[in-house]
Amino acid sequence: MQQTCHRIGFIAFGQRGQQLAETLINQLPEYGYPAAVADLREKPVVSPLFSFRCPDIPYFTDYRDLLKMPEIDTVIISTYEDTHLQIVKDAIEAGKAVYCEKPIVPTLEQAE
Repeated sequence: MQQTCHRIGFIAFGQRGQQLAETLINQLPEYGYPAAVADLREKPVVSPLFSFRCPDIPYFTDYRDLLKMPEIDTVIISTYEDTHLQIVKDAIEAGKAVYCEKPIVPTLEQAE
């Protein structure tokens, strides 16, 4: 079975998003690579490792712009919990594979 190298978009790039990106770069490079970042902040402070490894990565302040990129296969969502549901829905509708930091929804009613 051939393994696919995913082009990954990171939605939210605070401390947790950067930890996930660095894990990918350092420990799972055969799985995929960071290909875009979306964060509400104009430019978050990023770790030196990420800046060095991904100097020209596309950056968006609206995650929907990242989802429009056909070259993105997978998204990693590490936003605040109350925003997960809509972003996951939008990502699935855009045809992306999704990894979402738990929980997808904060209440059982929303899970319906």
